Amino acid sequence: MAQPTQTLPESPVRPLALTSAVITAAGPDKPGITATLTSVLAEFNCNIEDATMTRLGTGDNTWFAVIIRASAAHHQDWALLEQALRTKTEPYGMRPQVSPVAVTRQTGAGAPNHAEDTAMISVSGADCAGITHAVTQALADAQLNITDLSAQVIPGESGPVYLMMIEVSLPETYAITQLQSMLSPLSTKLGVEVSARRLDVATF
Repeated sequence: MAQPTQTLPESPVRPLALTSAVITAAGPDKPGITATLTSVLAEFNCNIEDATMTRLGTGDNTWFAVIIRASAAHHQDWALLEQALRTKTEPYGMRPQVSPVAVTRQTGAGAPNHAEDTAMISVSGADCAGITHAVTQALADAQLNITDLSAQVIPGESGPVYLMMIEVSLPETYAITQLQSMLSPLSTKLGVEVSARRLDVATF
């Protein structure tokens, strides 16, 4: 007697085509870098999903750094895009790198729960080595995910001042007072001011 055909449940993770990539580039700061990069992406029909571009350094020794996440409607020849970006940005002294991203979609009971809040951590004080590491290590030990970080050294009356802003994802059950208590010892250890506040998405 033939056995009935068994229908296996569909896997909650569905691999998709490599339709997304992260583009990184850095070089001496000059006018026209962003326009040149984005013109190539437009030629390849790529959509910019997320981007961070910033100027690093001050005075004559400044660099411009770029991180872009781009997507394409169809399977893209990312190697060809990378070559085109390098050709166009060669006059700027840049050598962009394109890293394809394997996109997956997860559904059902195994899908991650994204019910999280966001907190902003501010750090300021006399500049010294190790501040960024100490703060980010404390966050890593607490299993808190950094979603954005910016830092800058500015002149101060008594010497250079280090400013850092860190955005982190907080589980709903993680109180902002708990985060502040965890960071407080760093103020004494590093000689800087460290504060944390929960961001209210309604204010954006």
